[in-house]
Amino acid sequence: MWGAVNDLLGRGLEALALRQRLLAHNVANAETPGYKRYDVRFAELLADRLHEGRLPLWRTDPAHLPGAPAAPAGAVYREAWTAMRNDGNNVDIDAEMARLAQTAIHYQALVRQLSDRIALLRTVIHEGRR
Repeated sequence: MWGAVNDLLGRGLEALALRQRLLAHNVANAETPGYKRYDVRFAELLADRLHEGRLPLWRTDPAHLPGAPAAPAGAVYREAWTAMRNDGNNVDIDAEMARLAQTAIHYQALVRQLSDRIALLRTVIHEGRR
């Protein structure tokens, strides 16, 4: 009854939430010497997971909360081949903020689509009572 489209929208929201957490982690470590930024291969992650169950959660250390699955292989990557500063940090705060804004816009678009679909279901339910 919920529908495949709604499930896909939900999976897209999960992938965007994962990317937002990684980008926020990068911003928080913008001044940490030697820190290398993380990101998600979002398009590939979503394409790989569209026909599977829920997107797995990502954890930074195997000792963190048992039972929380790790990210799929290759979905989360560390950009270790670049450096923005002499101390080895490669976080460009302006680029990270732009990526956060882009991710937020995509998230809002998916939430709007899901909300519209739920509103349509409500209309069908209420009109069916008459």
